[in-house]
Amino acid sequence: MEKKSLDYYLNLDYDLTVIRLEDEGEHIYKAYARELGEYAIYGTGNSKMAAIESFEASRTEMFKYYYENNIAIHEPQRQDEEKYSGKFIVRTTPDIHRILTETAAHDNISLNQLINNVLHTYCAGVSFLNMAEEALGKLLKKCGSASQGAFDSGNIYDLTDHDLTKPWQKKNKMAAG
Repeated sequence: MEKKSLDYYLNLDYDLTVIRLEDEGEHIYKAYARELGEYAIYGTGNSKMAAIESFEASRTEMFKYYYENNIAIHEPQRQDEEKYSGKFIVRTTPDIHRILTETAAHDNISLNQLINNVLHTYCAGVSFLNMAEEALGKLLKKCGSASQGAFDSGNIYDLTDHDLTKPWQKKNKMAAG
C-alpha cells in the first residue's frame, strides 16, 4: 500500500466541535476534532473563529510531526447519524446508581448529564492514551531494544479494567496475564 502524501492529510476536512470554557472568570473557546482527540490536537482562542484557526495551526504542526515520524494520522469518519439516537439503557447495581445520583445532586446536574460527562471524559482519555501509546512505541523502536525493557514491567496506565473512583489507576498487566 502506497503511503499517502502529507498534503493529503493536511487537506482532510474534519468536523469540529467548539466549546466555550471559563477559566478564572475569563471565557475562551476550544476547538477539536473527535477523531484526533480532544486533548491531543486542539486550538483555543478568544472567539470561535480564533479557536478554529488555532486548531488548524496545531493540526498542521502535529500532522507534519506525525508524518515525519510515521505515526498514524486518523482520518475523518463520517457516521450515519440516524444510526445513533443518543439513547441507550444502562443496567447497574443499586450502589452505583446511588453513588451516581448523589454525585449528580452534589454537582447540581442531572444524573443523565453526569453520566454523559463521565463517558465523554473516558472516551477523550482513551483516544489520547491510544495516540500517546502509539507515538511512544514508535519512539522506543527508534531508541533501540535497550530502552524497551523499561516498559516491559507491565506497570502502565490502563483504562480497560478500572474502578470509577480511580479512573487512572495503575494496573499490572503481567499479574493479570
